Amino acid sequence: MPLQSEISQWLPIQFIAVEELSPASQELGDILQMLGSVDRSFSQSRDEDRAFRIGWNPQRKTMTGFAGIGDGDPVEISVEPSSHTLHISSGFKRWSLFLKGRTWPEVLVWTRSRLARAGLNPNQFKHESSPQESSRTSTTSQGFQYDHPYAFQSLGEIISNAHFILSHEQSHWPQATPLYFRPENMEFGFDIPIDPSGEQWIGAGLCLGQPDMAGPFYFVQPCGDTKWPNPQLPNLTMGSWYRMDWLGAVLPYEKWASPSRGYEQQGLVSNFLQESIMACRNWMAGTM
Repeated sequence: MPLQSEISQWLPIQFIAVEELSPASQELGDILQMLGSVDRSFSQSRDEDRAFRIGWNPQRKTMTGFAGIGDGDPVEISVEPSSHTLHISSGFKRWSLFLKGRTWPEVLVWTRSRLARAGLNPNQFKHESSPQESSRTSTTSQGFQYDHPYAFQSLGEIISNAHFILSHEQSHWPQATPLYFRPENMEFGFDIPIDPSGEQWIGAGLCLGQPDMAGPFYFVQPCGDTKWPNPQLPNLTMGSWYRMDWLGAVLPYEKWASPSRGYEQQGLVSNFLQESIMACRNWMAGTM
């Protein structure tokens, strides 16, 4: 189905200054780290790629993870970005915690008690801060204090749009992985294997932000063997090359979210993904 016929699924994003959006991204990233900790604590299979166990639920508009089987029912833990609310549900039971003003000890105590009510062993839940989370003080020292409701609503819309546009682009590549979410990197995306051995692939997705690139940005990244045939990077018309601690094409938040019309935002992101994936594919094959 052509992307144009699905344009109503893209929600127009009202541009918010990075200084206002970044603290909300940090707090959301902290709680998404905890979703990853819940999954690691209760996962039955240690060999399973847990990146595929947490994802966006477009019906509920939540980032949802699977904790395990409680009293006969699956236990889900999710966060609703637009309302900044944490949910735990099992069967017909559902508990919710509004995060504004909560400290980390309060959030962890609440989470363990609700996991217990759902039939899981709360002592099994272990939450360890990642290096990214440890470097942030927003929730560690002060709790969830950021007071900008529209920033959280905007993040929910940004994630919803990313789910839509990445799902559409991923469908063009039969060999691509399902959409994933990696809490440690705060990124959504999919991988496209380039060779049968699986030693080379292209990663494409949205990152909610990193220290040297504030704001949610889209990326396309050549991965695997670093001895590429062609050292000269191809020119990009829709983005630019990031060459610091990793190499990849990026479309910064200020560029894709600046247009006021949703179809313009969608067009920028769609064209960037298509151009950058093909550029990386040809470059990795040594044809550019």
